[in-house]
Amino acid sequence: MLSKEKKHLDDVLDEVEQISLKNYSKTEISTLLLQNNINKFYNSSDLDAIYKKALQLDMRLDDLIGFVKTGNIKEIKSVELLKQMDNYINIVLQRGYPFGFRNLKEFEQFCDILKSELSSIGLSTNDIRIQGSSLRKLKPKDLDLAVFIDDSNFNNLLRNAFEGKIKLNGKIVDISKMSDNELMNLSENIFNNDKTNAVSRTFAFAMQNRKISGLTKPRIKAGHRKIIEQLNERFYNLRIDDISIQTKGGKLELKPDLKIK
Repeated sequence: MLSKEKKHLDDVLDEVEQISLKNYSKTEISTLLLQNNINKFYNSSDLDAIYKKALQLDMRLDDLIGFVKTGNIKEIKSVELLKQMDNYINIVLQRGYPFGFRNLKEFEQFCDILKSELSSIGLSTNDIRIQGSSLRKLKPKDLDLAVFIDDSNFNNLLRNAFEGKIKLNGKIVDISKMSDNELMNLSENIFNNDKTNAVSRTFAFAMQNRKISGLTKPRIKAGHRKIIEQLNERFYNLRIDDISIQTKGGKLELKPDLKIK
């Protein structure tokens, strides 16, 4: 049990990849739910019902936290959120593929093509995840995918894409030899300075949120958007919104997600 090991609650989420809610006390979980009820969208009664449902489903703690965060961001009423939690555990995880796909065969075919296309532009396929409504809703609006890479490779993508394009106080900033910490400091300075350009703010957003969109201009990874377009042509029923590049622990790494094997 967490309390016996004297773990601090802030460290819990780093250790819950495969751990059931039953490994934690209700007090510990309630504290985390309150911390992650980021927009105070759910009242105490809502949170209690969400906790009980998650316990009934034997949900992992990181997935429960993700549902609460997503519910706050999307303003999903608690009654609907309970249905979506059930959809994820009892349908998606049980059958092994998200909503939007016609069957398991189509999903497996899609995954093979996706991994091949990502490899062709030099992106790692070790950690690709499906996120968003296709894991929660019977009729999802679209399909969200994310490729997770380490911080060093992520920052190198930004260095290569934005070298010679970032302006601060009207002057071009040389980022080619900046350390990771210097890049982060630069992104903060850009957000706090009016004398920047749109390209600089695109860099700062990616740096701060640890997310690169395939739709971003300028293109950060050559061929990125083309993959999205080609997959949408071939699998038109999925309506792929984006294949983002992210880092673990980034602000937009939201649970639940389904890792492509």
